[in-house]
Amino acid sequence: MTGKGIIFTDVDGTLVFHQEFHAIREIQRNPNGSIVVQDPITEQKIQTLDVSVPPIIVYLAESTRQLAHRLREKYRIVFTTGATEATMRMRLKNLDFADDYILEHGGRILDAEFREDLQWAELIHPYLDTLEQLKLDLENADWRIVDAGRKTFLQVKAFENPHRSDEEFQELCNTLKLPKGFEKTFNLGNLTVVPEVSDKGKAVAYKLRQNPELAQRSIGIGDDVNDLDFLLVCQRAYVLGSAQPDVLRVAHQNGWFISSQPHFQGIDEILTVILNGR
Repeated sequence: MTGKGIIFTDVDGTLVFHQEFHAIREIQRNPNGSIVVQDPITEQKIQTLDVSVPPIIVYLAESTRQLAHRLREKYRIVFTTGATEATMRMRLKNLDFADDYILEHGGRILDAEFREDLQWAELIHPYLDTLEQLKLDLENADWRIVDAGRKTFLQVKAFENPHRSDEEFQELCNTLKLPKGFEKTFNLGNLTVVPEVSDKGKAVAYKLRQNPELAQRSIGIGDDVNDLDFLLVCQRAYVLGSAQPDVLRVAHQNGWFISSQPHFQGIDEILTVILNGR
């Protein structure tokens, strides 16, 4: 890693965008596999690549991918995401510029070949039985939880519980009592429960302790409230103009860079600024 900086970046809502959650309009699928979409805020048309994980349709701008590959000449890129290993493997054809992975909201750390950091895994292991019991308790309370390859966190998604009202979901988010040693956070409108020892911020701090020479050259990029933990750890932080209001508030308070554009244009603006050394 000598001579390079390091970028920790969220993925969904930061590098890639969901058709439904971000209201991206699909216009045309081309014979070469690219997809033309329209941003709902700027109304600009964007050439994208498919990084979907069915049934969720997700897009990565071709320009974002090109900029990220250029950045790898100067930085290691660490995807710092709530996604699972299975999801990232499915996206690998087009989302192909990670040097390392922090997955499952900080619960797993893997290298580019998806080899596990065993020291980090050992730290998390004592919490997994309690997490499984919490899952059973929620299922007994008539909440549907789809594991989908998740090993170190629990997530309740509103769209996976159509039999429960929005008010019931919000009440769960507000009142769920957690076992000692756990915390809850929110991402893309989902309720997420993780061990306190393993949120994104603690995982990033762990990576920087392994490579202290990178601490002063560390960059964080994000958009959602569960990104704040690691953005605060990094030397410099960048957030999208389409970030959640609480993230924008913290960004203003800390003097972080906020893109003037949302979504695809916003992340390209951020990556360009970093490439130009600003």
